[in-house]
Formats: sequence, C-alpha cells, structure tokens
Amino acid sequence: AVFMDMAASGGYYISIAADRVYAHPTSITGSIGVIFGLVNVKEGLDKIGIKDYSITSGDNKSIGSPTREMTEQQQKILQSIVDDLYQRFVTIVKAGRPDLSREQILKLADGRVYSANQAKSNGLVDDVGYFDEFVKATTSLPNYKGPKGVEKPKIVIYTRSSRELDNIYQASTAESPDLNRIIKQLVFPGSSARFYFLWTP
Repeated sequence: AVFMDMAASGGYYISIAADRVYAHPTSITGSIGVIFGLVNVKEGLDKIGIKDYSITSGDNKSIGSPTREMTEQQQKILQSIVDDLYQRFVTIVKAGRPDLSREQILKLADGRVYSANQAKSNGLVDDVGYFDEFVKATTSLPNYKGPKGVEKPKIVIYTRSSRELDNIYQASTAESPDLNRIIKQLVFPGSSARFYFLWTP
C-alpha cells in the first residue's frame, strides 16, 4: 500500500492488509480511532415551535436523534459501540504491524494524525519515499509473483471522485419525492448518523 496525500483512519485501516505500507513525504496518516458525530438541535427547535412527534417501539429506537435529548444511558450505549469498534481497529493494526505491542499501539491510537516521518518513526509505515520507488521495492520482495510475461506489475489506485457517473448502473435506485425526507434534508443536512473510521478536523 502507498499513501499519497491522505490515508488517515479508514485509509490506514484498509492499508493494514498489505504486506508493506509506504507513504509519500507529505502524507498524513494515523487517526486510529472511531467517531460517531451527533448534533442536537432540540433547544433551538423548541424556540421556534418545531416539535418531534416520532413514535417509536422503544426508548432507544430514536437514539441519536438530533431533535431529542439523549439520556445518560443512551450515551453509554453509543460509547460502548464506539469502544468495541475502536478495539477492533487496534486489533487490526496489531495484526498488520506485529513489531508493535498492543500497548504501543494504544498510545499511538488516541485519534491524532501523523506526518509520514512520524508514522515511520512510530512503526506505522515501513518507509517514506515516492511511488516509483515503492513499485520497484514491491517487485523485488521475495514473495512477489508477477504475471508471466509481464514485466510491470498491475497498479490499482483508489480515489474519491466527484465526477459524473459513467453509466446509469452506477446510480442508486431512484426514490420518489417524500416531503418528510425533503424537510429533513433541508433542516438537518447530512444528519444520517454513522460510526466512522474517519479523520474529520
């Protein structure tokens, strides 16, 4: 795996499956941790007369709703999930970086990001350099097996693209207009809560 500019949190998570982890000199990585972002706007909505009348099957069905106060018990429920996912992240890092003890990883895994040199010093990456160097280093590994008759390895690059879809099969199933959904998007843009392996400054 080669980090270009950013490979923090989830980017670092998936890189652990690789035999070697490399980083460009200006790469940012680390951010070993889990975040569950929530915003509560109940007090503000109360002031303008907007009430949440959601009907649920249990006290915790609407846990994390931005329009309802969260109880201490609900906070504990969500924190327990974050903690569980965090321990899994640490276990994954330990499996991919066997030279680091779990205690060392826990010290590094407080959510902070690291520069490429810091990551190398702490054992989170194997080397710092440039893409062509790493391709050459990978093909020289004892266990590397390239396709017969092919001198250069196949390079796979993952990127996040904002360009238009290439075809209709890349699009999600179209949904009919729904007034409640439209209002929610207008009042609470991006409010769908999820657990993330993500660095979001």
